[in-house]
Amino acid sequence: MGKIDERMYARCPFGKAPSYLQLYLDELAARSSGARGTLRLTLSTADLRLPGGVAVSHDVIVHFTPVSEVKYGTQITAVEWQPAGGGPFPTFSGTIGVEADEDYDSCALVVDGDYDPPYGALGQAFDAALGARIASATARELLRELKGVLEESYAREQALAGAPLPKSTI
Repeated sequence: MGKIDERMYARCPFGKAPSYLQLYLDELAARSSGARGTLRLTLSTADLRLPGGVAVSHDVIVHFTPVSEVKYGTQITAVEWQPAGGGPFPTFSGTIGVEADEDYDSCALVVDGDYDPPYGALGQAFDAALGARIASATARELLRELKGVLEESYAREQALAGAPLPKSTI
């Protein structure tokens, strides 16, 4: 079993981020006719810190479950994913957190949890060589997707309200 702990900042106030995230998760569940959804995550050799220009896409079946607020300034959602159709991809169980940032105009997205490499003992050897990078890159790809959702939702709301967007350079 391996550990994932990834963080990414989004230009979206913490006060808005949990509701935008929940709307996205609800839409994902509605498209998938249930609490589970399918996301396509694409990893490139650059994501894995390897030479070359190859990208690998795979679908993960993901399940999100709201969790009550654990501490002030943090919104937590439990998440589990597994590769659709199996394959050499890890399964994951953990949380996605939205945390307040020092800057009002931004928040942090955090993925934290444990993953199981595929293929048992052989998978553990693969994990030591490359699998851990695949697991972390998959988590970063999910964070990039969620960051885009938060930032686009906030920008759309600000545009409708005629308010200026933050000039943060995160």
